[in-house]
Amino acid sequence: MSGVAGLLLLNSCVKDELYKTPHPDKGRITITADWSHRSTDCPLPEEYVLLHSCCEGTALKAPADREFCHPSLFEPNSHTLIAWNEADRITIDHTTAHINTVERGLLESLPGYLLTEAQNINVIKDDTLEVEIYMKQKTRDLLFELTVKEGDPDRISNITGTLSGIAGSFDLSSQRIYGEAMNTSFPFARTNDKITAHTRLLGTTGLKQSLRIDLTFTDGSSQTIENDLTDLLKNFNDDMPTPMYITGDLLTPIEADMTATIVGWENGNEENGENILILALSIVTLAGCGNDETPLGDTTPDSSACER
Repeated sequence: MSGVAGLLLLNSCVKDELYKTPHPDKGRITITADWSHRSTDCPLPEEYVLLHSCCEGTALKAPADREFCHPSLFEPNSHTLIAWNEADRITIDHTTAHINTVERGLLESLPGYLLTEAQNINVIKDDTLEVEIYMKQKTRDLLFELTVKEGDPDRISNITGTLSGIAGSFDLSSQRIYGEAMNTSFPFARTNDKITAHTRLLGTTGLKQSLRIDLTFTDGSSQTIENDLTDLLKNFNDDMPTPMYITGDLLTPIEADMTATIVGWENGNEENGENILILALSIVTLAGCGNDETPLGDTTPDSSACER
C-alpha cells in the first residue's frame, strides 16, 4: 500500500509542460502600418508590400488599413521587415526603388508618393509579436512661383525648367538615396504675371542643384537662364511630407540685347505656398500613392493561415 502511495506522490510532482501557442518553438508576428507621416495630398493606399529581408520570395501584400497577421512562423531571433507601397511611375527592382525615366534619360517629373520603412524585430518563441511599422514618405513636392517684375508677361509663350542634382533611386533596405545624380524636366504655366511649376522628387543628391529655365517668346526668340539652387534646396530631404515652395522674380528683356534673369530667390512662406499649390493643381494631375499595376500578383494570404 505504501508503495502505491509513494508512486502516486512521485507522479504528482511531475509538472506538465504547457505552451501558450500551437507553435512552441517559433513565433508569429502581426503588423500594423502607421501612415500618419504622409502628405495631405496622398490618400491612404489600399495595400502595401511586405518583405522579409532574408529572401526575395517572401514578398507579399498586406492591407494598409488594418492589422495583418503574417502567415509564416519565425525562428526566435532578430529579423528585418521591409515595407513599401506601390507608387505611380516608380519601379521596384529587388529592394531598390527607381523613378521611371522618359526621353533623354530624364526622370519622371511627377512620380507618385513613395512610403517605406525597414524595421528590425526580435521574435519570441511560443508567442505573437505585435509590430507597428512607421511608414515614411520619401518623395516630396517642390513648387515654384515666379513673378514677372520686368517686361511684358504676354510676350512669354513657353517656359520649361530642367533641374539637376536629383536622386533617381532609393535603397529600401538601408533607407538611403542610392545612385548618381540625375535630371528632371517640367513645364511652367503662366497666369497673368505669375509663372508656376510643380514637380515631385525622391530627393537631392550630389554637390550641386541647378535649375535651367528655357524661355520662348512670342516673336520666336528664346533665352536660357541658369540658376544655382544648391543653398535653397540644402534641406530638401528633410520633412518630406511638407511641400517646399520656391519663389523668385523674373526680369524679361525690355530692350534688344538684354538678357532675362531671375532675382530674389527664396523659400516661400506658408501662405504664399498655399497659393502656389492652388495654381499648380490647375496645371498638373497629382500622382497618388497607389498603383494599378500588381507585379507581385495576388499574394495576400488567406487570413485563416494567421490563426494564433
